[in-house]
Amino acid sequence: MGSRSKSGGESGTFESDDGLNSAFCHSFSMNGVNEALEMDPNEGSLIIVLYRLPIIATRNANTHTWTFKWDDDAIYLTSDGIRKALNANRRVIWVGILSTIEEVVESERDNVSQYLAQHFSCVPVFLPRETLIRFYSGFCKRILWPLFHMMSSEPADSTKVSTKERILSQSEDGSTQYPAASANVHQFDRSLWQTYTVVNRKFSDVVVSVYQGESTLIWIHDYHLLLLPMQLRRRLTGAKIGLYLHTPWPSSELYRTLPVRDELLRSVLSVTLLGFNLFDYARHFLSCCVRLLDLEHFMKNGNILIEYAGRRAVIRVSHIGIDPERFSSCIESQTVKKEVHRLLNVVNGYRSDSDRRRKKESVEPVRIVCGIDDIDATKGLPFKLLAFEQLLINLPQYREHLVLYQVAIPRDVPTLQKLREETYDIIERINEEFGTESYTPVIFVEQRLSLVERVALYQASDAMLLTPIRDGLNLIPYEFLIAARPGKGRLVLSENTGCSRALFSAIRVNPWNSQEIMYSLDMALCEDEQQAAEEQAADVHNLKSNTIAKWARSFVSDLESIEEPKMRHRVALGLGSQGMGELADLNYLDPMNIAQKVQGLLANEANELLFVFGYEGVLLKSRGTSSTSDENFGSFFSKAGRSKALESAGSSALHHHVHSSWATRISERTLNSLNVLSKQKHCHVFILSSHTIDQLEKVFDESRQIGLLAENGFYMRAPGSDTWQGVTPSETDLSWIDVAREIINGYCERTDGSYLEETHAGLVWHFQDADPTFGSWQAKELHDHLESVLGVFDVEVVQGEGWLLVRLKDLAKLALEAIWLRALGEDKKRRKRLGFALACCSGRADESFLSVLENRALKSGASDVFPCCVEVPPFLSSQFYMRSSAEVEDLLLLLSQSSSVSTLHVL
Repeated sequence: MGSRSKSGGESGTFESDDGLNSAFCHSFSMNGVNEALEMDPNEGSLIIVLYRLPIIATRNANTHTWTFKWDDDAIYLTSDGIRKALNANRRVIWVGILSTIEEVVESERDNVSQYLAQHFSCVPVFLPRETLIRFYSGFCKRILWPLFHMMSSEPADSTKVSTKERILSQSEDGSTQYPAASANVHQFDRSLWQTYTVVNRKFSDVVVSVYQGESTLIWIHDYHLLLLPMQLRRRLTGAKIGLYLHTPWPSSELYRTLPVRDELLRSVLSVTLLGFNLFDYARHFLSCCVRLLDLEHFMKNGNILIEYAGRRAVIRVSHIGIDPERFSSCIESQTVKKEVHRLLNVVNGYRSDSDRRRKKESVEPVRIVCGIDDIDATKGLPFKLLAFEQLLINLPQYREHLVLYQVAIPRDVPTLQKLREETYDIIERINEEFGTESYTPVIFVEQRLSLVERVALYQASDAMLLTPIRDGLNLIPYEFLIAARPGKGRLVLSENTGCSRALFSAIRVNPWNSQEIMYSLDMALCEDEQQAAEEQAADVHNLKSNTIAKWARSFVSDLESIEEPKMRHRVALGLGSQGMGELADLNYLDPMNIAQKVQGLLANEANELLFVFGYEGVLLKSRGTSSTSDENFGSFFSKAGRSKALESAGSSALHHHVHSSWATRISERTLNSLNVLSKQKHCHVFILSSHTIDQLEKVFDESRQIGLLAENGFYMRAPGSDTWQGVTPSETDLSWIDVAREIINGYCERTDGSYLEETHAGLVWHFQDADPTFGSWQAKELHDHLESVLGVFDVEVVQGEGWLLVRLKDLAKLALEAIWLRALGEDKKRRKRLGFALACCSGRADESFLSVLENRALKSGASDVFPCCVEVPPFLSSQFYMRSSAEVEDLLLLLSQSSSVSTLHVL
């Protein structure tokens, strides 16, 4: 047999006996399958249901022997990773059709089922070939696929109208019956819907037969089985059912054109846990629920919930990763190296190794831009080719030096013939116009690639170009980043690519704009290799931390943790609305007026002057600053700078121990002004920052006269000192950090683009890179969650724009007390007199500090107190504001001049 038992089996053969007694075969039925599975009702098991089993089945025509082996690229290239992740924790049972070229005859089915159950833990669903064609090629591909990919809503481009019209007007067999999803309403075939219903019911029968009670979890994959949740819910009341959609979900305007929209929507709402790839798709789904079923969602513990039919469906947004180990073990293999060698010979037109050596001495090797796409109208192949043609026309330096190596993966259904014809027409035109005897600009390969062949192509390439007009789950860019040579992992991706938002290094383009694609590809190819390597390394680090195994375990863990009651009273819940108020009569802080006051006080020498400046958003320009004239600002948020921060963080994107601004240095002009001001007699300058000690030391190492407060004031380096000291008592209780960390990590896992920053005295949850709407929802829920759990501790939860901070409640008072002692003296009887206080801060994190400083300064008798907010409205009517950090920089320059000149000049 050559196989191992259960789901650990790698391959095996099963010898068929066509003369086997039919009655004997059928006696196995599902009882035989269950015996082969060795089902134990007390053992927790997971039933994974998908349209096609991750099994490759072949039959020898001579010996009539069936051979089975795992298909590691099934389930959108994730099969191998899911198996490795889940088999160790649960008994995994796979349910789906057995995809074969030759149909399994009825007399063989029971024995094949028993063999697959025993050696692979797979339970096949057998259906007539005609039914499968009507189900998959008919309803799934003709109706659901174009609808879910919103094929009718693309904007027109006058230069490509004919191309788009041809692409959008085909069905899978090349006919023009389905030009748009909305047109499917008029072409809707009720018999196809009946087939879809029957197939889902057949799956339901098989799942119920292997279901072993409440300890069993059910996980359904993708749009082929959208009716299955409701059919299972009717028969298995308390079952925990998960559904993950690998495709997009259409907007409510398009989805409502489907005649059976309510049936599908109600079935999907029968799940326990519903997973989407991106929040955009979840948002469309929620909109459909509101507009078609009048069902509102609500938030709880970082999850989106919808109540329907007396129970709750939980919605989860999480992007799938890949299995990096699978590629690591493959990259250095001799098989891959030989395939790379072959590819380079083909691309460069080498006929032999001697020809290769001879040409390499005189001709620079050709660079490769690769692409791997399905032959499908959603993948935008003609747009990619047209953009590449424009590149060769407008940038002649790439002629005979750049090749587009395009792999087109055939579909299981009849090919889109018109799309293929158009694709080949464009390729032929490009190759005739720019090709030579030894140079072929576009190499088009129409076949499926093995793992070795894919890795070899990635290794040989200098960049990847993908231009889908609609996309669901697409892991090809992940594979490319992992397998490409360092510095060669350049990605130009359509903004509609499913994973584009999760990749920092990718250049995102509008797939409809060929000129934008052309210039973006040129920019990627001209990018400095070291910078490209840093960006690639940052993404690779993230991919290795967020694998398919981690995603699968997390999804199953969430599914298991959700309570699924058998009976529940329905409660109607909705979202309320909140009014927005405005602050009027704001007090603008005039830099010239402040500088003149400071000049007068310094001339008097009777008072002490206190200056406190926030670091982030005050001295350091924030992301929202419109001015980018400062050369330092350009590098602060460059991709290279951010990739270095990611690489040095030593943690995943869900838990980065790095600062949100990604910047550590302020402008030289600002630093010089601070140094001059801090050296003036009677002037006491302090910087308040959420940065760590190490980050501040890098900026202010030579500026010893400036007082520094790190981690929101938890640590202080006094002016003139080399040492850091804590401002809180030694007995301060910090045990709440562990509690808060566990809660925030859960929100990180459920919110793509968010991460946790941890310091010694607080935690910051950053969500500025998450979807704006979803991130705001999650932040509000996390705020309430933390306040309810941490109420017994002396902490506060503060939310700002793109972040949420948990810290000690009295930290502002303790930090200000430390400043007071250093600036005015520790002896109360001999304490110096404060005449002036200016504090410039930004954001809600500094709100309490400004309030405390204002009250303390006024009680000390200071005549001039200026609490100032930068880039945000004042928190209190007595406070001032400045419009930007650029105005703070101008103010500091004026202040630094105030003691050296008798008259100040307006900048």
